[in-house]
Amino acid sequence: MRPAGKTDEVWTRGPTVAISRGEASLKVDAPKGWEYTRLGPEGSIIWMAPGDSGREFIVGLTACDGETKLQAETMLIEATGGKIYENHPLSSGGHEIISAATIGDRTIWNWRRLYQRGEIAISVLAKVPVKDVGTPPSADVQKESKTFQDGVRVAK
Repeated sequence: MRPAGKTDEVWTRGPTVAISRGEASLKVDAPKGWEYTRLGPEGSIIWMAPGDSGREFIVGLTACDGETKLQAETMLIEATGGKIYENHPLSSGGHEIISAATIGDRTIWNWRRLYQRGEIAISVLAKVPVKDVGTPPSADVQKESKTFQDGVRVAK
């Protein structure tokens, strides 16, 4: 606790949500107070930050090859003059890429973790609008994104 009685946590967890498709199964600590929606036909869940900040957390389970998806994303970042901050395998399995790219008139910082379970690619993505590809979001927003990423538990 801080002296003022506030916790150090910049982000509060909401309910835990179980999501599955085919061989993929995961639990997500949803962000408390964020609106959410589902996309069809693959049913991605998108949480949208309160207000009009444009920040989103997206969990998608797609019938595709995750490695191919990762290669396509890397090619798109490079083709648009984007920046890759980190790109590495995760010790727990899966892959992590943190990047920024300008698509159209929006520059977005992305933190994606990608896992493969059978025929299903699990994508866990934090999207944050930023000024330009060389300017990452604030430390608090990055901590919030990490908290969300770490709150996703993918079954083996």
